[in-house]
Amino acid sequence: MKLRIALTLAAVCLPYLNAAYFDSAQELVAQHRRSVDRLKAPAELVQAALFGGGAFYVAGSDPGWIAEATGRSGGIMAVRALSSPAVAQPGDVVWLSYFPSTYESQRQVAADLQQKKCLVIAFGPRPPSGAPAFEHWIDSLTPWTADQNFTVLGNLLSLWTLTAELASATARAGKTLVFYQSNYRPGGSERNLRYQGRTFHAPGEPRMDPVPPGVAARAYLDSIGQTLRDIRSHELDRIIAVGKEMGRRSASHPAIVTAISHLMHHEFTGDGKWFRADKGEADRLDAALGADGYLIWLGPYNGIQTELWDAVRRAKAKAVWICIPKAGQRLDLKRYGDILIDQHWAEGDAAVSMPGYDVKILPPSGIAQLVIYETMLHAAGA
Repeated sequence: MKLRIALTLAAVCLPYLNAAYFDSAQELVAQHRRSVDRLKAPAELVQAALFGGGAFYVAGSDPGWIAEATGRSGGIMAVRALSSPAVAQPGDVVWLSYFPSTYESQRQVAADLQQKKCLVIAFGPRPPSGAPAFEHWIDSLTPWTADQNFTVLGNLLSLWTLTAELASATARAGKTLVFYQSNYRPGGSERNLRYQGRTFHAPGEPRMDPVPPGVAARAYLDSIGQTLRDIRSHELDRIIAVGKEMGRRSASHPAIVTAISHLMHHEFTGDGKWFRADKGEADRLDAALGADGYLIWLGPYNGIQTELWDAVRRAKAKAVWICIPKAGQRLDLKRYGDILIDQHWAEGDAAVSMPGYDVKILPPSGIAQLVIYETMLHAAGA
């Protein structure tokens, strides 16, 4: 009887043990919300530099973070990846992220840029010895000893909340930053083309009404918090089950993971402990999978890609489709043993409505995908 009770308790507690990473991610979002006031001063510094004609760059040691900040729905159109410090000019703005392992090298990059009279804002964790040696710094609010991808999550939250406060600061000062709209939204491609290469909207174009400091950042974090609560309520058991399957398969026939997104595409530059990375070319995916294959696909808004579905079916394999379901797409997942995991963000991949502005801003998808993916990896190794 005691053994039966112990086994029952273990079965009940296991999902909660495997949810430890998810709990940490939710607490990190809450911690960022409590710390929003720290963003006002750096946002106003960046606003002044952009009003002075500075270009706007992102740089650092994390290509995923750079990709997340550039050319994507809900982001600022003027932001570009800095190819080299030599490109930057006096008065330019550079947002730069680092990990503990790249702290020293990125500190030198920042120093070089500051020598050129650039405004550099560093994003990353606090070193054990105290505040880092950057003139302007946004704490990721993650431990120095945290896993690298947890630092990425903290830097993403800082990236988009500072973007929110920059949008507010420029609106209060009388100008409106140009933000991308999703190409999946009607008219999105045409709108993006119309404002291409612009930092601010001209008179007569879309205009944000002023909002007080902190309002936009808190709205974004509230939206992210709701997305994570929805994932926890509706998807967490499936996420953990998929992670367990990844761990079970790793020695013999590992899962194949592929992603289509700004951030997550850079998470799979090589094979991991629990999976093999694939760039998603459907014409050779079926051969890579084989009959016992297991595909884990992190996709965008518009449902399951038909060519990848067909490749999995040709291989007689199974798949986990992590995406936003597409209205009207009817695929018989149960018949093939596939799993759908909803990312729980809305069409358009932008979370915050700014008063007076014509499109929503600030994307949730990268954060939702990273948290789902990391929860799977932690379950695989549990």
